[in-house]
Amino acid sequence: MIERTPSPTPATLHFSQVAKNKSATFNGRCVIIINPIALGYGDKSLAVKLSRIIQLQNIKVEILPINIGVFENSPSSSEDITQICTDIISENNEFLASVAMTSNNVSLVVAPANLLFYNEREILINLIQTTYNYKKKTPVLINEMGTLLPKCYSLGFNEKELGYLPTSNKTVTHIAKNYKINVDNLIDSFQLTFNPNHLYFLGYLSSFIEPIINALCMILFIQNTQAEHGADHSVSHYVLSYTDFTKDIIQEVEQKLGLFKLNYTFNLYQYNENNIKLIASFNTDKQYSRIINIYCGGMMPQEIFFSFIKASKDGMMTGDHSLSEYISLTGSFPYYQKHSFKELMVKSILDIAEQIGGDCLKHYISTKIIGFNKYETRLDFKRLYKPLLDEIAQTDVKQKFEQAIAAKNAEPLLIKIFNNLVASV
Repeated sequence: MIERTPSPTPATLHFSQVAKNKSATFNGRCVIIINPIALGYGDKSLAVKLSRIIQLQNIKVEILPINIGVFENSPSSSEDITQICTDIISENNEFLASVAMTSNNVSLVVAPANLLFYNEREILINLIQTTYNYKKKTPVLINEMGTLLPKCYSLGFNEKELGYLPTSNKTVTHIAKNYKINVDNLIDSFQLTFNPNHLYFLGYLSSFIEPIINALCMILFIQNTQAEHGADHSVSHYVLSYTDFTKDIIQEVEQKLGLFKLNYTFNLYQYNENNIKLIASFNTDKQYSRIINIYCGGMMPQEIFFSFIKASKDGMMTGDHSLSEYISLTGSFPYYQKHSFKELMVKSILDIAEQIGGDCLKHYISTKIIGFNKYETRLDFKRLYKPLLDEIAQTDVKQKFEQAIAAKNAEPLLIKIFNNLVASV
């Protein structure tokens, strides 16, 4: 089983597959993905997913990770940047030289390109091409979702963007066949028995957001999903996986559950390496008809994570890649934990909703987006109420919206981009 450490799509996932193809000829075609890494999780995942698409076109691909921290707090003169880039090249000389020995017909892709300033990127690319006598080709620059920059391709849902990076068809098919077994294994590790009459939800949340905000996101996720799905079910289970789980997170969740006056009985658990312990229970003295079990912990094995996405009634994702994986595996749009720098991406999603279903659908989709407002440091959210649900249920606009989102698959466009890149001189 592949461990998700530290990302839902860890950069280690396909490295062994890349290595197996090093001896192949690939008709002399080779791509190096220059992979700037900031926080490391989604940045690595982007390079790995692109490498899979490139390899499927019978193009040799290698990944060159660059820690952008080396550019931070340093002078911005061309001389200083050149020295930093020279050091980067020196540290990777063996790798870059070995590629040159195979072929000088090497194309460069930078992803996510938006993590490097223009002059940093240009100096680094020029030095690599000159030092190793790679053919001088214009590199392909690919940005994260919702980052529109000149001369770059951007992932995202805007009409000018490429779309989302899907999970491979092979993985989707495998999860569809095996997710019930995997979910049974996860539930069994919680000392529970999977009950088809219960509701299951999955949250993948960013630990880079303050614990107090994460706790509020969790409360709102529970309130809105219970409003939409919980009326006919007495027990719901919420598995909340964090990118870097800490005690501060569960302490904040415990505090917020004690403060909010919610009409459910809550049981809060912490899970860790297949062990689980009860942290606290709330409202056990009340005669509430619904029981909510919350399980907080760190990363799960990737196959378990994907399987729980498939089995859950609804989910909350964060960032680019877990959102893309959720859409790939379910064909639906989940709740989304929004960082302030994802404002443009969120706007494009709401624009699609408005085009398909007017203000009603736009309002409904906005209840599924919880996070920071771009211009203010406040939590931005909307509660979901029955009148809106009733209005949505009378039409098929929700289904049309999800079909439109799922259709924004970037892979066909990326295949054309990469094939044009290696064909150029």
